Amino acid sequence: MVCATVVTRRVDAGYATTCSVRCRTIVQHGHRLAPVAAYSWRSDAAKRARNAGAVIVEVFDRDEIFTRDGWVCQGCEVPCTEPNPFVLTAATVDHVVALAAGGEHSRANAQTMCLSCNSAKHEGVISSMV
Repeated sequence: MVCATVVTRRVDAGYATTCSVRCRTIVQHGHRLAPVAAYSWRSDAAKRARNAGAVIVEVFDRDEIFTRDGWVCQGCEVPCTEPNPFVLTAATVDHVVALAAGGEHSRANAQTMCLSCNSAKHEGVISSMV
């Protein structure tokens, strides 16, 4: 808890419970590094990809991927909703080949996944979602 807002969510020892994207950012990066300007997924994703060691980094907007995939999760084929870190059906961008495994940050290596499938894939619950 960062701002004293009571949050009712699944408690996982590996994750801090937060009420919003701003509070989550404070937990991840501290008060001084929390963004004060509008968030830009496009530039943030490219920056995170470079920091993760991606050799190929295309700059693109996540809406391009969502539109291309028809706003349908490529893991479970459920229609996705607008991005929201607190809704399991919310659209997220997933790397088919993870950056940690040498994947590139490109349109060709990106797919739409609901938050539930993307989280399960990240936690190793799902071995292959392609």
